[in-house]
Amino acid sequence: MVFKYYAVSSAGSQSPSRSIDNLKNDNICFTDIDIFNDPFEGVGEFFYKTSKEEDEYWKAIGINLAEGLCERVREDSHNLLRFKQRIWCVTETYDNPLMWAHYAASHKGFCVGYAKESIQKICTKFAPIKYCASPGQINTDNLDMNEIDDLLFVKSTDWSYEREWRALYTLAGNDVEHLDYCNYFQNCFKEDPKYLYAPHGYALMNNLEVLRSPQFILKKCPPLAVYLGLRMESETRHNIIAICREKCVDVHQMRQRPNSFALTAIQVL
Repeated sequence: MVFKYYAVSSAGSQSPSRSIDNLKNDNICFTDIDIFNDPFEGVGEFFYKTSKEEDEYWKAIGINLAEGLCERVREDSHNLLRFKQRIWCVTETYDNPLMWAHYAASHKGFCVGYAKESIQKICTKFAPIKYCASPGQINTDNLDMNEIDDLLFVKSTDWSYEREWRALYTLAGNDVEHLDYCNYFQNCFKEDPKYLYAPHGYALMNNLEVLRSPQFILKKCPPLAVYLGLRMESETRHNIIAICREKCVDVHQMRQRPNSFALTAIQVL
């Protein structure tokens, strides 16, 4: 199993908790990279190999073509990853105090266990994160789109405590809408925040258009086990236990181990 930590809305909130709804409906949510808390998602070290003669020439005329090219490719690559890829993140453990604090609203939320096999059936790629001291290298002289996608599976060693796995979902044809470019700009089209937008095509070829894709992609993935946070509100606790009872899913209550900072899970259903 792998595990996902979830926050919840307070019991008195006017808006229902999306995480509990997803648990009830066996949904998991793939999102774009700009939602994540790490601003360096998909960052790579882009380089362009030049000869000594080329270096001397560009230096002589005061233009660093290679640097400019790398910057353009870096920007385009990030925009491409943001538009075409959706990600869902999980971890190897259900008893990590930092994960409970950061992703489950300081123990007011819950954690769900999922089967790796179920995840693999609904995504393009499922693999552990590689924690490195520096970003992955990309040769802009010989671009490989698989290598650019793989940047989403590399993070700084500062994040290694998360022991993260990622499920990558690449947008399919039916996930993308094609909007008329002229209507989009001439009519000051108001963008829907639930979607991402990207220009596509070339003016000289008269095929300009705007692509639109949903920011969130829901997929079915049944839970295997649920773990309740130490500080979960009683109403939320009863609600989740009732959902799991209907699904015949085991429920565990997280507790502090005696005389320890460690956590342990006690089965309650």
